[in-house]
Amino acid sequence: MDAPVQAGVSVGDLTVLLNGKPQATIPIVAKAGVERAGFFGRLRQKFTRML
Repeated sequence: MDAPVQAGVSVGDLTVLLNGKPQATIPIVAKAGVERAGFFGRLRQKFTRML
């Protein structure tokens, strides 16, 4: 999923397995909203990943 993401939006599911069989599926919901990073935000992310 790409930004922007609003709070309360489902971003995926977690499936709990027991002996290889699904026991429960839990939705993963964004607790807070996330805005799309601008040019400098993306540049900072790339730089920190290189370290």
